[in-house]
Amino acid sequence: MLGGKALARRVPRSFSARRKLMPRKDQAARRQYEQERWTRVKADPELRAATLERARAAWAARFASDPTEHNSRTRRYREQHREYGREYSKRRQRVVPEVYVAATAKRRAVKLQRTPAWADEEKIQRVYAEAKAKSAATGESWHVDHVVPLQGKLVSGFHVHYNLQVIPGAENSRKHNKFEPGDI
Repeated sequence: MLGGKALARRVPRSFSARRKLMPRKDQAARRQYEQERWTRVKADPELRAATLERARAAWAARFASDPTEHNSRTRRYREQHREYGREYSKRRQRVVPEVYVAATAKRRAVKLQRTPAWADEEKIQRVYAEAKAKSAATGESWHVDHVVPLQGKLVSGFHVHYNLQVIPGAENSRKHNKFEPGDI
């Protein structure tokens, strides 16, 4: 006879792993139960609020226990499912294009506001041409990055040629609008 601990070790913890062990009829029953539950949750505002509160508390506890583990797990998932993420973004852009149009318009407006009258447009265009040439030569994506971000939390920079640098696209995507005073 197996002890409780030995049995517990054999049963997978995650629901997706347990689902693989379920017979097909049980999976269908579970799916139907989940759909019915969500129908009830959506219909009842109090039940919905309580469910969301429990989920948020569980999420906060899991994240608080080890945020670096959560971050690395998220990064691994995104790397493993990169193609799905791209497809999802394209689908979402087709479904709600106004969100993407608004974000692009905001970025363009901020860029215009952060471009002073004395900025040398010719030098700025050369930096963008350099990025395009590097992308064509290497086959990798190269981006023009603002050393001091236009919309930074700590500081905001200008859209001028000496605040621009050409860096690999992956590095620019990781950087976002982060800025550390020691970066310059």
